[in-house]
Amino acid sequence: MSEEVKKTNPLQKDLFAKKAKWPSKTTINFVVDKKSETNRKAIGLFILFMVVLALFVRFGVIGLFSQMNKAIKEYNTINDQVEAYQMKMADYKEVQSKYDEVVGSFMTDEELNEQDRVGVIAMIDEDIASKVDIQSISISGTSISVKTGSTSLSTVSEVVQILQSDERNASVAMTTNSSEGDDNDQVNASFEITYKSVEK
Repeated sequence: MSEEVKKTNPLQKDLFAKKAKWPSKTTINFVVDKKSETNRKAIGLFILFMVVLALFVRFGVIGLFSQMNKAIKEYNTINDQVEAYQMKMADYKEVQSKYDEVVGSFMTDEELNEQDRVGVIAMIDEDIASKVDIQSISISGTSISVKTGSTSLSTVSEVVQILQSDERNASVAMTTNSSEGDDNDQVNASFEITYKSVEK
């Protein structure tokens, strides 16, 4: 019966008939491909460089341009506002002139001159009070009378020169009288000043 099985099973016949083939390679290559490894490192460094460059462009260059554009827009906005205000104020001088004509027409010459009392007081303070004590001041229109305390003749002469050189004054006159005391050089002075009229 075994002979019959052998005859009827061709697969079994082929397995025993063919000789088994084993791998013939007996060596292994352990050599590393340094060129490929170098290329991989170069590619990695290039990718890292591109990432850093992109961040620099985004936050450095583009950020600065953004800030500059914002500043330019703010400047243009302010400049437009200034120009608008200037246009609104363009007629101010003309309106002020008309106002002065209307208001000034109701004032006398004396009242017009009295409008610059601050300037008169400033002149007296600068030209006289800085050099000698003042006892009294009288103002009527453009006429100013100032009486001083005891002072020297040289100081009086200096004050007269200052008053005459002041462009705010039209004319200056001075009188003196002896002050009480043993020093003959000490005098009391009176200054009569004509203040220039205020132009309207």
